Amino acid sequence: MKKYRLTNNTIVYEGRTLYQIEALITIYPYDDEEDNYWDPPIVEEGSLGGYIESENNLSHIGKAWIKDNAKVLGNSKVLDNAMVSENAIVRDNAMLIHNATASGNAIVCEDSSVENNSSIYGDAMILGASTICGDSDILDKSKICDSSIENSIIFDDAIIENSGIVNGHIGKHAHIRSYKDVISISYSGFLKLNLTAYKTKDNVYIATESYPNHVRVLESKNFFNFLYDYEKRILDKKFEVKNKNFLNFLYDYGKIILDKKFEVKNKNIAYMLDNINSTLKTSSNIEDKIIFDFLMAVFLSFQEILEDKIYQ
Repeated sequence: MKKYRLTNNTIVYEGRTLYQIEALITIYPYDDEEDNYWDPPIVEEGSLGGYIESENNLSHIGKAWIKDNAKVLGNSKVLDNAMVSENAIVRDNAMLIHNATASGNAIVCEDSSVENNSSIYGDAMILGASTICGDSDILDKSKICDSSIENSIIFDDAIIENSGIVNGHIGKHAHIRSYKDVISISYSGFLKLNLTAYKTKDNVYIATESYPNHVRVLESKNFFNFLYDYEKRILDKKFEVKNKNFLNFLYDYGKIILDKKFEVKNKNIAYMLDNINSTLKTSSNIEDKIIFDFLMAVFLSFQEILEDKIYQ
Protein backbone atom coordinates (compact mmCIF):
# COMPACT_ATOMS: atom_id res chain seq x y z
CA MET A 1 0.00 0.00 0.00
CA LYS A 2 1.38 3.39 -0.99
CA LYS A 3 1.45 6.12 1.61
CA TYR A 4 2.00 9.04 -0.76
CA ARG A 5 1.78 10.06 -4.40
CA LEU A 6 3.69 12.44 -6.64
CA THR A 7 1.69 15.55 -7.43
CA ASN A 8 1.89 17.83 -10.46
CA ASN A 9 3.52 20.51 -8.31
CA THR A 10 7.11 20.58 -9.47
CA ILE A 11 10.28 22.59 -8.96
CA VAL A 12 13.59 22.45 -10.79
CA TYR A 13 16.61 22.06 -8.54
CA GLU A 14 20.09 21.96 -10.10
CA GLY A 15 18.61 20.89 -13.41
CA ARG A 16 16.49 18.10 -11.89
CA THR A 17 12.70 18.08 -11.74
CA LEU A 18 11.39 17.39 -8.25
CA TYR A 19 7.79 16.51 -7.41
CA GLN A 20 5.91 17.55 -4.31
CA ILE A 21 4.41 14.60 -2.46
CA GLU A 22 0.92 14.21 -1.01
CA ALA A 23 0.02 11.83 1.81
CA LEU A 24 -2.49 9.12 0.88
CA ILE A 25 -2.88 7.96 4.48
CA THR A 26 -2.51 9.44 7.94
CA ILE A 27 0.79 8.41 9.49
CA TYR A 28 0.83 8.13 13.27
CA PRO A 29 3.94 8.11 15.45
CA TYR A 30 3.07 4.80 17.14
CA ASP A 31 1.68 1.50 15.94
CA ASP A 32 -0.62 1.13 18.94
CA GLU A 33 -3.70 3.38 18.60
CA GLU A 34 -3.85 4.04 22.34
CA ASP A 35 -0.29 5.41 22.30
CA ASN A 36 -1.29 7.91 19.62
CA TYR A 37 -4.00 9.50 21.77
CA TRP A 38 -1.83 12.35 23.07
CA ASP A 39 0.48 12.88 20.09
CA PRO A 40 -0.50 14.47 16.77
CA PRO A 41 0.02 12.43 13.59
CA ILE A 42 3.26 12.80 11.68
CA VAL A 43 1.24 13.68 8.62
CA GLU A 44 -2.46 13.63 7.84
CA GLU A 45 -4.07 12.17 4.74
CA GLY A 46 -4.21 14.78 1.97
CA SER A 47 -1.37 16.87 3.39
CA LEU A 48 1.36 18.06 1.05
CA GLY A 49 4.95 17.22 1.87
CA GLY A 50 8.38 18.07 0.53
CA TYR A 51 9.95 17.29 -2.84
CA ILE A 52 11.49 14.14 -4.29
CA GLU A 53 12.84 13.20 -7.68
CA SER A 54 11.24 9.75 -7.75
CA GLU A 55 9.52 7.25 -5.51
CA ASN A 56 12.90 5.59 -4.97
CA ASN A 57 13.79 8.49 -2.69
CA LEU A 58 11.12 7.86 -0.03
CA SER A 59 10.05 4.44 1.16
CA HIS A 60 6.35 3.55 1.27
CA ILE A 61 7.16 1.30 4.25
CA GLY A 62 7.47 2.69 7.76
CA LYS A 63 6.83 6.22 8.98
CA ALA A 64 9.54 8.01 7.00
CA TRP A 65 8.44 11.38 5.67
CA ILE A 66 9.64 14.50 3.88
CA LYS A 67 7.94 17.80 4.64
CA ASP A 68 8.12 21.57 4.31
CA ASN A 69 10.55 22.65 1.61
CA ALA A 70 12.91 19.70 2.07
CA LYS A 71 14.34 18.01 -1.02
CA VAL A 72 15.51 14.44 -1.62
CA LEU A 73 16.97 13.58 -5.01
CA GLY A 74 19.40 11.45 -6.97
CA ASN A 75 19.83 7.93 -5.63
CA SER A 76 19.38 9.04 -2.03
CA LYS A 77 16.87 7.28 0.21
CA VAL A 78 14.81 8.10 3.27
CA LEU A 79 13.75 4.88 5.00
CA ASP A 80 12.21 3.45 8.17
CA ASN A 81 11.07 6.32 10.45
CA ALA A 82 13.50 8.96 9.22
CA MET A 83 12.37 12.56 8.70
CA VAL A 84 13.61 15.33 6.39
CA SER A 85 12.11 18.75 7.03
CA GLU A 86 12.40 22.52 6.65
CA ASN A 87 15.03 23.32 3.97
CA ALA A 88 17.20 20.23 4.38
CA ILE A 89 18.60 18.47 1.30
CA VAL A 90 19.47 14.78 0.91
CA ARG A 91 21.12 13.97 -2.41
CA ASP A 92 23.50 11.78 -4.42
CA ASN A 93 23.69 8.34 -2.75
CA ALA A 94 23.03 9.48 0.80
CA MET A 95 20.68 7.66 3.17
CA LEU A 96 18.63 8.54 6.25
CA ILE A 97 17.47 5.44 8.09
CA HIS A 98 16.01 4.33 11.43
CA ASN A 99 14.88 7.44 13.35
CA ALA A 100 17.38 9.86 11.84
CA THR A 101 16.37 13.44 11.04
CA ALA A 102 17.69 16.24 8.84
CA SER A 103 16.30 19.75 9.22
CA GLY A 104 17.16 23.42 9.01
CA ASN A 105 19.50 24.03 6.07
CA ALA A 106 21.37 20.77 6.56
CA ILE A 107 22.83 18.90 3.58
CA VAL A 108 23.51 15.15 3.54
CA CYS A 109 25.19 14.13 0.32
CA GLU A 110 27.51 11.85 -1.65
CA ASP A 111 27.76 8.40 0.01
CA SER A 112 26.95 9.43 3.57
CA SER A 113 24.41 7.87 5.89
CA VAL A 114 22.64 9.16 8.99
CA GLU A 115 21.39 6.40 11.24
CA ASN A 116 19.76 5.46 14.54
CA ASN A 117 18.59 8.54 16.48
CA SER A 118 21.04 11.00 14.97
CA SER A 119 20.04 14.51 13.88
CA ILE A 120 21.59 16.90 11.37
CA TYR A 121 20.42 20.49 11.58
CA GLY A 122 21.40 24.13 11.35
CA ASP A 123 23.74 24.63 8.38
CA ALA A 124 25.60 21.35 8.92
CA MET A 125 26.92 19.34 5.98
CA ILE A 126 27.64 15.61 5.81
CA LEU A 127 29.60 14.47 2.78
CA GLY A 128 32.01 11.89 1.44
CA ALA A 129 31.45 8.40 2.83
CA SER A 130 30.55 9.56 6.33
CA THR A 131 28.42 7.65 8.83
CA ILE A 132 26.57 9.45 11.61
CA CYS A 133 25.08 7.02 14.10
CA GLY A 134 24.00 6.45 17.66
CA ASP A 135 22.53 9.54 19.32
CA SER A 136 24.66 12.09 17.50
CA ASP A 137 23.81 15.74 16.86
CA ILE A 138 25.57 17.60 14.05
CA LEU A 139 24.62 21.26 14.04
CA ASP A 140 25.55 24.88 13.36
CA LYS A 141 28.05 25.13 10.49
CA SER A 142 29.77 21.80 11.13
CA LYS A 143 31.16 19.85 8.20
CA ILE A 144 31.83 16.11 8.33
CA CYS A 145 33.72 14.42 5.48
CA ASP A 146 34.69 10.75 5.17
CA SER A 147 34.32 10.24 8.90
CA SER A 148 32.42 8.08 11.36
CA ILE A 149 30.64 9.90 14.17
CA GLU A 150 28.94 7.95 16.96
CA ASN A 151 27.10 9.28 20.03
CA SER A 152 28.73 12.68 19.59
CA ILE A 153 27.83 16.36 19.42
CA ILE A 154 29.60 18.32 16.68
CA PHE A 155 28.84 22.04 16.74
CA ASP A 156 30.00 25.56 15.92
CA ASP A 157 32.16 25.58 12.74
CA ALA A 158 33.92 22.25 13.34
CA ILE A 159 35.46 20.46 10.35
CA ILE A 160 36.14 16.74 10.70
CA GLU A 161 37.85 14.75 7.95
CA ASN A 162 39.04 11.14 7.73
CA SER A 163 38.39 10.48 11.40
CA GLY A 164 36.36 8.40 13.79
CA ILE A 165 34.73 10.10 16.78
CA VAL A 166 32.94 8.25 19.58
CA ASN A 167 31.35 10.10 22.51
CA GLY A 168 32.99 13.35 21.43
CA HIS A 169 31.89 16.96 21.93
CA ILE A 170 33.66 18.98 19.28
CA GLY A 171 33.22 22.56 18.11
CA LYS A 172 34.88 25.99 18.36
CA HIS A 173 37.06 26.07 15.24
CA ALA A 174 37.94 22.38 15.31
CA HIS A 175 39.81 21.13 12.25
CA ILE A 176 40.40 17.42 12.61
CA ARG A 177 42.19 15.88 9.64
CA SER A 178 42.91 12.42 11.05
CA TYR A 179 42.40 10.22 14.08
CA LYS A 180 45.62 11.67 15.54
CA ASP A 181 43.96 15.06 16.02
CA VAL A 182 41.36 13.99 18.57
CA ILE A 183 40.86 11.75 21.56
CA SER A 184 37.69 11.23 23.56
CA ILE A 185 37.16 9.38 26.82
CA SER A 186 33.86 8.60 28.51
CA TYR A 187 32.99 7.68 32.03
CA SER A 188 29.59 6.05 32.37
CA GLY A 189 29.29 6.44 36.13
CA PHE A 190 27.06 8.80 38.05
CA LEU A 191 27.56 11.83 35.77
CA LYS A 192 28.19 10.10 32.44
CA LEU A 193 31.10 12.47 31.95
CA ASN A 194 32.72 12.89 28.53
CA LEU A 195 36.12 14.48 27.98
CA THR A 196 37.34 15.33 24.49
CA ALA A 197 40.53 17.01 23.30
CA TYR A 198 40.84 18.13 19.69
CA LYS A 199 42.94 20.21 17.33
CA THR A 200 41.81 23.51 15.80
CA LYS A 201 42.69 25.13 12.49
CA ASP A 202 45.28 27.24 14.37
CA ASN A 203 46.95 24.10 15.79
CA VAL A 204 45.72 24.95 19.26
CA TYR A 205 44.27 22.15 21.33
CA ILE A 206 40.89 22.59 22.97
CA ALA A 207 39.04 20.29 25.32
CA THR A 208 35.39 20.00 26.15
CA GLU A 209 33.89 18.31 29.13
CA SER A 210 30.25 17.40 29.14
CA TYR A 211 27.69 15.73 31.28
CA PRO A 212 23.89 15.77 30.97
CA ASN A 213 22.63 19.18 29.78
CA HIS A 214 26.03 20.84 30.08
CA VAL A 215 29.07 21.33 27.85
CA ARG A 216 32.05 23.43 28.89
CA VAL A 217 34.96 24.42 26.65
CA LEU A 218 38.46 24.67 28.15
CA GLU A 219 41.49 26.27 26.45
CA SER A 220 44.60 24.11 26.22
CA LYS A 221 46.94 26.94 27.24
CA ASN A 222 45.41 26.66 30.68
CA PHE A 223 46.19 22.94 30.79
CA PHE A 224 49.86 23.60 30.08
CA ASN A 225 50.16 26.29 32.74
CA PHE A 226 48.24 24.13 35.14
CA LEU A 227 50.64 21.20 34.99
CA TYR A 228 53.69 23.45 34.79
CA ASP A 229 52.75 25.32 37.96
CA TYR A 230 51.60 22.33 39.98
CA GLU A 231 53.98 19.59 38.95
CA LYS A 232 57.00 20.94 37.09
CA ARG A 233 59.22 18.11 38.35
CA ILE A 234 56.96 15.48 36.77
CA LEU A 235 56.73 17.52 33.59
CA ASP A 236 60.54 17.70 33.30
CA LYS A 237 61.11 14.11 34.26
CA LYS A 238 58.39 12.30 32.38
CA PHE A 239 57.61 14.28 29.26
CA GLU A 240 61.09 13.81 27.83
CA VAL A 241 60.22 10.15 27.27
CA LYS A 242 58.05 8.42 24.70
CA ASN A 243 54.54 7.05 24.86
CA LYS A 244 55.36 3.87 26.73
CA ASN A 245 56.68 5.63 29.80
CA PHE A 246 54.06 8.33 29.43
CA LEU A 247 51.31 5.77 29.85
CA ASN A 248 53.05 4.47 32.96
CA PHE A 249 53.15 8.05 34.18
CA LEU A 250 49.41 8.35 33.74
CA TYR A 251 48.72 5.25 35.76
CA ASP A 252 51.42 5.64 38.43
CA TYR A 253 51.26 9.38 39.02
CA GLY A 254 47.70 10.28 38.09
CA LYS A 255 46.21 9.19 41.39
CA ILE A 256 49.01 10.87 43.31
CA ILE A 257 48.40 14.19 41.56
CA LEU A 258 44.68 13.99 42.14
CA ASP A 259 44.93 12.79 45.73
CA LYS A 260 47.73 15.11 46.85
CA LYS A 261 46.86 18.24 44.92
CA PHE A 262 43.08 18.12 44.85
CA GLU A 263 42.49 16.00 47.97
CA VAL A 264 40.21 13.75 45.99
CA LYS A 265 38.63 10.94 47.99
CA ASN A 266 35.91 9.78 45.61
CA LYS A 267 36.49 6.30 44.20
CA ASN A 268 34.87 7.31 40.91
CA ILE A 269 38.01 9.29 40.09
CA ALA A 270 40.13 6.16 40.38
CA TYR A 271 37.78 4.30 38.09
CA MET A 272 37.98 7.09 35.54
CA LEU A 273 41.78 7.03 35.65
CA ASP A 274 41.73 3.32 34.90
CA ASN A 275 39.38 4.05 31.97
CA ILE A 276 41.70 6.75 30.66
CA ASN A 277 44.77 4.56 31.03
CA SER A 278 43.13 1.69 29.15
CA THR A 279 41.96 3.99 26.37
CA LEU A 280 45.38 5.53 25.86
CA LYS A 281 47.06 2.12 25.81
CA THR A 282 44.90 1.21 22.82
CA SER A 283 45.75 4.51 21.09
CA SER A 284 49.48 4.01 20.54
CA ASN A 285 49.46 6.05 17.34
CA ILE A 286 48.23 9.21 19.02
CA GLU A 287 50.93 11.88 19.08
CA ASP A 288 52.56 12.79 22.40
CA LYS A 289 51.35 16.36 22.09
CA ILE A 290 47.66 15.56 22.04
CA ILE A 291 47.97 13.05 24.88
CA PHE A 292 49.76 15.70 26.87
CA ASP A 293 47.10 18.33 26.23
CA PHE A 294 44.33 15.88 26.88
CA LEU A 295 45.79 14.98 30.23
CA MET A 296 45.82 18.64 31.11
CA ALA A 297 42.13 18.77 30.27
CA VAL A 298 41.40 15.81 32.50
CA PHE A 299 43.20 17.27 35.49
CA LEU A 300 41.75 20.73 35.09
CA SER A 301 38.27 19.32 34.57
CA PHE A 302 38.51 17.25 37.73
CA GLN A 303 39.62 20.28 39.69
CA GLU A 304 36.72 22.39 38.50
CA ILE A 305 34.21 19.57 38.90
CA LEU A 306 35.27 19.09 42.49
CA GLU A 307 35.18 22.82 43.19
CA ASP A 308 31.63 22.89 41.83
CA LYS A 309 30.80 19.99 44.16
CA ILE A 310 29.32 17.97 41.35
CA TYR A 311 30.66 14.81 42.95
CA GLN A 312 29.08 14.17 46.31
